[in-house]
Amino acid sequence: MLSRSMRRHSLRGAALITAVLCATPSYAQEADFDPKAAAFIHKEGKTTIEGHAFLRRPDNVPENAVGQVVRLIPVTPYSEARFAHFYNGKKYVPAWQIPKIEADPEYASFTRTTTSDSNGRFTFDNVAPGKYFVATQIMWRPKGNLFSEGGALYDIVNVTGKEKKVKFVLTGP
Repeated sequence: MLSRSMRRHSLRGAALITAVLCATPSYAQEADFDPKAAAFIHKEGKTTIEGHAFLRRPDNVPENAVGQVVRLIPVTPYSEARFAHFYNGKKYVPAWQIPKIEADPEYASFTRTTTSDSNGRFTFDNVAPGKYFVATQIMWRPKGNLFSEGGALYDIVNVTGKEKKVKFVLTGP
C-alpha cells in the first residue's frame, strides 16, 4: 500500500504527464491573414487540377483517400506559416501527431474544397493561376486496433494559366 506522500507524488506525476500529452501546441503566427494575398483563389481560371491521393500501408498496400475532403489553399505568408507549423517542415504527419491549430476565421473562405471519389481521385475546375497547397487526410483503422493509422499530407502545385490540365499525385512517405 502506498503512503499518503507517495500517492500525492504519483497523482502530481500523472497530472503532469496528462498536461504534457494533452497540450495543444501553441505558436505565434508568423504572419497575419491577408485576404488580398489569397484573393486569386476566387478568380476564375481555365485550368483543371486532376489528382489522386493515397498512402501505402505498412504491408505496402495502397490506401486511397476515399471520400476525404481535399483542400486547395493559396500559398501566402499566412498559409506557409500554418503549414510549416502543422507539418513541422515535412509534407506528411502521422495520424497520432496531427496538431489542432486554430485558423483566422476568414481563412477558410479563401480556400476551395472537394471530396475524393472511391478511388482517391479529385478534381478542381476553373483554377486561376497561382501557387497552391493541396492537402487531405487519409486514415484507416486496422481491424482490432483502437487507433487510426495514416495521416495528413500535402504538396504544392503551380498553375501558370497556360495549361488546361494539371495532373497531380498526392502521396506520403
